[in-house]
Amino acid sequence: MWYFFYGTLADPEVLAKVLETDDVPPLEPAIVQGYKLGEMGSYKVLEEVEDSESEVAGWAFRVANEEDATKLAIYETSAYASVDVSIQLEAGECVGRTFIKA
Repeated sequence: MWYFFYGTLADPEVLAKVLETDDVPPLEPAIVQGYKLGEMGSYKVLEEVEDSESEVAGWAFRVANEEDATKLAIYETSAYASVDVSIQLEAGECVGRTFIKA
């Protein structure tokens, strides 16, 4: 499953720490449409908007297993919700997940 990141998880060092690995996670440039970046305290937050032309650039990561997906959700806390999203990669579009303001 692909995940779209736009904030702290887009930093490979942070992502590696969250996933408890010494390997640098491979991130791919990605875009999601229908969202904008907002702020929640000192953190970025993805917010859905009605303007389908609005887009946010970030990074995509292919999560290997449910255990890693759970680690990501724990890191993001209940302040964020995990939702399905269409992710535009260089190789084409795919359905994945991202975290938005809960």
